[in-house]
Amino acid sequence: MQRAAGFALLYFLIAWAFHAGTINPSTQLSGGGDAFIQGLPSKLFSTSFSPWNSSVQAGKYVYADVLYQSFYPPNLIIFSLLPNTLGFNFYLLVHYALAGVFMCLYLGSLRLTTYSAFIGGLVFMVCGFMCAHKGHEYILCSAIWLPLVLFFVDRCVERLQILSIAWAAVPLSLSILAGFPQITLYSSALILAYLTIRIVHSTKLKGWNAKLRYVICTASILFFLAGLLGCLPIFAVAETLPYLTRERLTYEMFISDSFPPWQLLTFLIPNLFGGVDRHVPMYGPATTVFAAEVYPYVGLLPLAFAIGCFIVRLSIGLQAKFWLGVAVVGLLLSFGGMTPIYRLLFHIPIYNLFRVPARHLFEVDLALSVLAALGLDYFLRRSNPVSELAREAETFAEPKREDADPERIERLPEAGELARCPSHVRTTLITISLI
Repeated sequence: MQRAAGFALLYFLIAWAFHAGTINPSTQLSGGGDAFIQGLPSKLFSTSFSPWNSSVQAGKYVYADVLYQSFYPPNLIIFSLLPNTLGFNFYLLVHYALAGVFMCLYLGSLRLTTYSAFIGGLVFMVCGFMCAHKGHEYILCSAIWLPLVLFFVDRCVERLQILSIAWAAVPLSLSILAGFPQITLYSSALILAYLTIRIVHSTKLKGWNAKLRYVICTASILFFLAGLLGCLPIFAVAETLPYLTRERLTYEMFISDSFPPWQLLTFLIPNLFGGVDRHVPMYGPATTVFAAEVYPYVGLLPLAFAIGCFIVRLSIGLQAKFWLGVAVVGLLLSFGGMTPIYRLLFHIPIYNLFRVPARHLFEVDLALSVLAALGLDYFLRRSNPVSELAREAETFAEPKREDADPERIERLPEAGELARCPSHVRTTLITISLI
């Protein structure tokens, strides 16, 4: 508990230095853009618990405007205590710190070293997607809960305890209440895929019928409880559906702000094609894409370790393969209308209500953060004395241990094996780090 509190404090201090270290937090907002025109005013109004805001045009039913976060507990608690600029900055920094803490918890559940888990949380906390959307605090608030859901999903699969999947519904419901359903939808799809893959590869369930029943049971409980806990804004939106004008999008709106393929170079050099003026040229001089939507940079060293994880994916096992798949699929979806598949996705209900395909970079940066931690963990363990790894293998191989992980054991070197990083992997990492 003390270590977790220490990590949380350290993440908060890093977030403060990274996002607010050069401003006066009591007079200046660290998040620009929507934070000025809607972020802070809507958060302050939400603490009144009033469903009607008469100060916006001819009046507004704010419970149906999910961006107000009228039912989001962190919003109500923080702005009730600090209803000012300082409170908004603290609100942002707390969420950045929680992003790091939750990712660290999830990576720790994969039995990574403490250092690797901490670095993975740090990479996710300061990745391009999270930093670029600092002015969209509702996106940030919806995104940070995904690693915590995955943490509880892992516990459920390892221990076969339904209670753990019930706990997973709590952070998922908070993602709903945070007020950005597009990110919650993407998170839910990833959670379902992760839950299915983990159960299918579980050695504690025998037979496809048992595994299929467990997938259906756990997924039903998770999404039912999450929907139940986060139902208040859902009911409010449902009540106003007959009066909404955005019940459907045109295909042009659906593919707006796609991630241009040439922006792949910004994984290495951020702002290579512009972005200082908030817009990046896309198709021509008069056509631009908002820079915050196409900012995938995670850093050169994390990218190097993620590539290293790809090289040794067979040694690392299931987690590396899954997250590599997530990164590839997320990247393809972020291209939007530049791929034929997006015209098919336009006909999928609910999914076709959301524009800006580039927001799939959320899954890409999340996957790269996990891959970087897995790669770092692999190379750190390979550089440790063989005797320590052999003792760890014996510990996990004890037949009476319920949490023994056969995949984890397979990744450990055998006694007498040289704990050396392969030469071609070292060369690749050094080359990419020096770019």
